[in-house]
Amino acid sequence: MSAKPTQEHAMNATGPADEIAPLPYPDGWFALCFSRELKPGTVLTTPFMGRDVVLYRTASGVACAVDAYCPHQGAHLGHGGTVDGEQIVCPFHHYAYGPDGRRATARCPHGAQGLTLRTRHVREWNGFVFVWQNADGLAPTWELPDVDMTGFSAPVGQAFTLRGVMQNLPENGYDLEHFGALHRWKDMKPHAPVIDGPRISMQVEMAWKNIRWSTLIGVHGLGCVSSDHEMKAIGLEAKIFACGVQIAPLRWTFRDGISFRFSWLSRWPAPLQRVVYAALGRLLHRLWLVPVFKEDIMVWSNRDYTGYGTPGAGDGPYPVFQRWARQFYPGGDRTEARHRAAHADAFAGK
Repeated sequence: MSAKPTQEHAMNATGPADEIAPLPYPDGWFALCFSRELKPGTVLTTPFMGRDVVLYRTASGVACAVDAYCPHQGAHLGHGGTVDGEQIVCPFHHYAYGPDGRRATARCPHGAQGLTLRTRHVREWNGFVFVWQNADGLAPTWELPDVDMTGFSAPVGQAFTLRGVMQNLPENGYDLEHFGALHRWKDMKPHAPVIDGPRISMQVEMAWKNIRWSTLIGVHGLGCVSSDHEMKAIGLEAKIFACGVQIAPLRWTFRDGISFRFSWLSRWPAPLQRVVYAALGRLLHRLWLVPVFKEDIMVWSNRDYTGYGTPGAGDGPYPVFQRWARQFYPGGDRTEARHRAAHADAFAGK
């Protein structure tokens, strides 16, 4: 993944997203950085649901995620911490911890016994580093899907930090009405959403600039969206990845990526394909993905997410998605229902 620094987008001005009540933090898999940002020996601090998480990569290439503070005397591992082989070393007393969180006694023979650094489950997926979150501390109950990237270009992407709530991102593909109104796409023909536990998917056919294309929008928990696009008229297939993570009650980070292949390029020599794909990848990202997402971000960053009513029958797949999404919040359906009711009461002055 070609990574760029996270951009602060629409963060300086106040707006509705700073005035509303936040949603609870959801459970699931969430991307905290691009894989390319985490080279062997790198120690990276990233905000995650109201606290810091420290990511590092061992000498053998294993990506790890741990609590930011050393259990010995609370030094922040992201400020001066280092990687020594397969261990992360605290800057304060040089206590070292392995990928399982256990203290390496050989490095600190006189330290307190039984110290354990809290670790998090990590998955690397198509150029992103994901960590698992569960409010009850449970181990992962589901996995991100395998994606066949054969013949596709290396992903190109960037990151934005936004106001508001991250559920704007995964539900975006199921709000069909905004495709025409905001993005000017036409002739949408959606299929019924298919739900498989923590996953939901939907096939949509549409047109853009008189080019027909088919899209399969897959959402895996609330932190990962992968969509497959096919434009047969120009021989293009594209995979777009969009990952959101709530970093504070009303702040979230959005990371995107695009990979693609042209059928006609498959006949070219492999070295030439790589050169062309590298150039076209940056171009497609800048001319296709960035303009579309910027239109969405304009709305997301200034949206009163909880102030609207229950979607009606005319909203198509949207209410189906909303009901599915509630499973990821503590308390399930009841949590979001109480949240929306409380917000409605506040508007009514109760």
